[in-house]
Amino acid sequence: MGFRSVTVSDISENAIQGCQLRDSRLKTKVMNAENLDIPDKSYDLVLVQDGLHHLPRPVLGLTEMIRVAKKAVMMIEPHAGIVANLLGMEWEDHGGAVNYVFRWNKLMFEQVVKSYILQLPCYIKPIRLWNHNLVMDKVGKIFGGGQRGKVVVQCCYYLLDLCFGWLGNMMIGLFIKKIPLEDYKQ
Repeated sequence: MGFRSVTVSDISENAIQGCQLRDSRLKTKVMNAENLDIPDKSYDLVLVQDGLHHLPRPVLGLTEMIRVAKKAVMMIEPHAGIVANLLGMEWEDHGGAVNYVFRWNKLMFEQVVKSYILQLPCYIKPIRLWNHNLVMDKVGKIFGGGQRGKVVVQCCYYLLDLCFGWLGNMMIGLFIKKIPLEDYKQ
């Protein structure tokens, strides 16, 4: 994908070891997302997928991401839309580790970013989408799996987006810091 250096962090040593086994090129660090022990602007891009909602203070996790990002932050997290609130889990249990599922929305994401960066010029874009991996995996298998199952799943997502796109159960929050042109050359 063009990245020369990728660092994966997690509070779990087991998760970090799993990353190292999958790809030895990855740098890994055991860290607490609510208190990242690294300097400001240490990474060009900071990305989280389905991680902030596990934190006791998800907003603090996002502001830490903003602090350590030099150019951009992207989060992919549960969305606080109608469908997710009606059908989604409020509490997750992963082998006895229970946590509240914090759900984001457009206004909340924008307010957290703006309150942290104050008046710096930037690009903020929240995007809603549909993602039902477990449900859609079952649907694909019901229709025989393979290519046929994949086509059925793609059609389901197309219909959900066509009819209820603004209700998506997931959200991508994108924040790009506008930095001087000379900083891009580094």
